[in-house]
Amino acid sequence: RYQRASLPLQGPQGMKTRDGALEIQGGGTLKTWPIVGPVQSATVELMSEGGPLDAVVELWQGAANVTQVAEIHSQDGYLRPYSMEVDLTGSDYGTSTIAIRNKGPLEYPIIARVSF
Repeated sequence: RYQRASLPLQGPQGMKTRDGALEIQGGGTLKTWPIVGPVQSATVELMSEGGPLDAVVELWQGAANVTQVAEIHSQDGYLRPYSMEVDLTGSDYGTSTIAIRNKGPLEYPIIARVSF
């Protein structure tokens, strides 16, 4: 399950605000962001409130085709957040989705934001 994050972040290298960010609970919880219209790239940002960050980021193209996968691990997602650019040029991503799964235990939610 996920819920909209509400507190400002103060991480030294993390997202400046939680505008558009979601909290994703642990225990294998999945959150998806559909890619709508022609998009050149997407920015994926992940952090935690100080606990471990253990996530999988996938780019789904169509119903059953995972085209890119990134496994993210950090002992402290507050001090060492993660950010990546996903290149979406040159392909028809009209039916695509970016999926983020929190592989950590339920006690360690992560904060995620995807920007297009």
